[in-house]
Amino acid sequence: MTADLLAPPWRAPATAPLQIATVPGKGRAFVARTDLAAGEIVQRCRAYGAIVDSQSLRRVCAHCFALPASPDAACRPLPVACRADCGVAFYCSAACEAGAWPRHRLIDCALARRFFPDAATRPAVPLLPDGRLPPWQADHPGPRNDRDWDAYTVDMIRLVMDLLVCQLKENSGAMVDGGQGRSGHGNGGHENGALDPPEQPRFCDVWNLCANTDNFSAARRHQFAEIAAALAPLVVAMYADAPWSIERAALVQLRAPEAVAHAATRSEVTADDRAAAWAAGIQQLILREECNSFGLYTFHLKGPTAPRQGYAVAVYPHAVFYNHLCRPNVGHLPIPQGPTAETATAAGPPDMVFYTTMPLAAGEEACIAYMEPMSDHRQRRALLKDVFLFECRCSVCEQSDCAAQADTADVTAPRPDFRRDLCPVTACQGRLVPCGLIQLHSKAAAVSPSRLVCEACGTRLSL
Repeated sequence: MTADLLAPPWRAPATAPLQIATVPGKGRAFVARTDLAAGEIVQRCRAYGAIVDSQSLRRVCAHCFALPASPDAACRPLPVACRADCGVAFYCSAACEAGAWPRHRLIDCALARRFFPDAATRPAVPLLPDGRLPPWQADHPGPRNDRDWDAYTVDMIRLVMDLLVCQLKENSGAMVDGGQGRSGHGNGGHENGALDPPEQPRFCDVWNLCANTDNFSAARRHQFAEIAAALAPLVVAMYADAPWSIERAALVQLRAPEAVAHAATRSEVTADDRAAAWAAGIQQLILREECNSFGLYTFHLKGPTAPRQGYAVAVYPHAVFYNHLCRPNVGHLPIPQGPTAETATAAGPPDMVFYTTMPLAAGEEACIAYMEPMSDHRQRRALLKDVFLFECRCSVCEQSDCAAQADTADVTAPRPDFRRDLCPVTACQGRLVPCGLIQLHSKAAAVSPSRLVCEACGTRLSL
């Protein structure tokens, strides 16, 4: 069992359009296995853990992640609340609430009881007098808590707890083939653009992700340690009814000390040692989540003329090998998993689909953009350094540096070909994606690489 728990890093299937290679100065990265045309689907990934973010709790279903149909619908609160009235989870239907309850009670309800006691009576996004929600906004306070955690920190904590609950389910055998198991290879490159169901990641895939500990400031690492210590008792309680073999398996995955990992029974380990082992493991998990999570974005909350609106955060362990490029050659879009055999609602958080925005030659690195398009390279670099902890040295930024030094161009003006994946319609801020991708569900659907559609306004173009 230990050998399986400590599995080697995930590798892309031999038939996938992309493969993992070592790029000098960057480490592991996706590169094209063969020549790829623009508009090709290169990967479809399933999330290991995901949560609706704090600003969207009352607008996006916490189980199926269904989005409101329009900005007007986004102002109508979801009709079903958590049965425990925790104030942190809302659903589009009673079926979704029932489906989410076994998992939700271990995450948001447990966190609400411990850290958000006023969430139900004093929600972060209160209703207006007419019963509607105010327009979506990014600068929300998040659920009120007794630790002065901001919304970003609260969502980080909720996502880490979700990863730990998924780990418990996996080690208990609850994540098995048939919707929750490992099936398909999750990559494109098939005839007619059809996509196979993606491979289900495992916790070992999450743990094998980079942590980049030294890139974080001492203050941030101290905060992570404090959060981990606060969460450890909740996780210990979560395992109270589980056999010791299941908890020990989880602690082995978190590289617990030998005295804990080799204990034959729970009684052989003191409560303090268990809590300390969990705290150390959770701190390492936080580092991995912070370096590798994806934000999920839409235009359903404010419309196509506003910047993309975030609504969820997820960890896609098989998609973390895309480095940043200010002029990306790969785009990505979340798509619903599709309904399960038992219910008409989606099986869980959206899959992430990656597609080429321009031709790639065999061996060329596949890169995405980590942030919204900004024409001023100095602002881009500052934001990338602050949020993603690296100094961008891509060709676009280097060219802008040369232009600024030679004083031959206005470096704040956008280049005509700066982002070829952006919608050409005036004021629209959408991206161009392969036609049919927005309607794609888990059953295979045709995706035309020769035609593009704007994800925001629906404008269609030919390559």
